[in-house]
Formats: sequence, C-alpha cells, structure tokens
Amino acid sequence: MRKRILLFLTLCLAQFSTAQDFNASMAEIMKNMKKYTIEMVNLMPEEKFDFKPMDSVRTFREQVQHMIGTNHFLLNHYLKGNAASSRQDDLQKAFSYAGRARKSELNRLLEEQFDQTISFFLNATGGQYGNTFVFGTPDEPLVKDYYTTCMLLRDHITHHRAQLIGYLRSNKIVPAPFKGF
Repeated sequence: MRKRILLFLTLCLAQFSTAQDFNASMAEIMKNMKKYTIEMVNLMPEEKFDFKPMDSVRTFREQVQHMIGTNHFLLNHYLKGNAASSRQDDLQKAFSYAGRARKSELNRLLEEQFDQTISFFLNATGGQYGNTFVFGTPDEPLVKDYYTTCMLLRDHITHHRAQLIGYLRSNKIVPAPFKGF
C-alpha cells in the first residue's frame, strides 16, 4: 500500500513539475516575443501605420490593434476564465479595436498585453492544466485543452507578426532578424 501511495505521489509530482516547466517556458517565450514584436512595430514609421498592401486586408495599425485585442480576449476569456467578461463584448473588442491609436499608444498597449500574459504564465497554478475551453459555435463546438489554447495564443502572435514583416518589406524596410529564443 505504501508503495502505491509513493508511486501515486511521484506521478503527481512529475505531472506538476512538467506543467510548471511548460508555464515557465511559455513565460520565457512571451518575453522574447514581446521584445521581437515591439521591435517590428517600431521599425514602421508612424506616417505609414495606415499602409495596407491591398484593400482586402488590415492596415499595419489594424494588425497591431488586432493582436492586442485578440490576445487580451484569449488570455482573459479562456486562460484566466474571466466569468464576468462578456464573450460578445470581448469578441467585439478583439476584432474591431476602436480608434486610431498613435504608435506610442499601440506600443504601450502591446507591452501591457505581453506583460499580463507573462505574469499569467509566471503565476499559473496546477489548477489550469486540466481545463478545457470551448471554441467555435454552439452548433459546432471545438473543445481544446490548456496546452493547445496556450499554443493558439503563441501562434496568433507569430501569425500577425509575420504579416507585419510583410508590410515592412512592402515599404522597403528591412525587418529585424528572426529571434527564435
């Protein structure tokens, strides 16, 4: 009986340690993404923030606003499980960030959003690891686990930062070299 209890405790500790390592890695990744993303935003001159390569896409400014809004939504609605937040209100903020914020304001908001995300991962507890999150629609729900949802947050930033790089290149601005870590 004692061996079974010891084995069970060892497995629980290993699971907790792996999850803690994951969160520490995510915090480190977010710190690096913050620096790299803000570097890309700073390369675009403010007078070109309303540039878009074609009519059917967002402007550079709107790409940055979308990153801020959607990451806020993913972090607060899903990962933090903010029950007080209205899904519809958060979605509206995420996909139609209002205003024509100046470059300095967008940098401040981007930095704040990254800092909130980093803080979340640094302070995450074992309670999050078993969580599942429902995406999609009520008719076609997609249920994803904690780890997959964290990867969505990371991939969303990467996707839109890559678009920013395309916008920079369209304006003959050399983007900062890739920084994987």
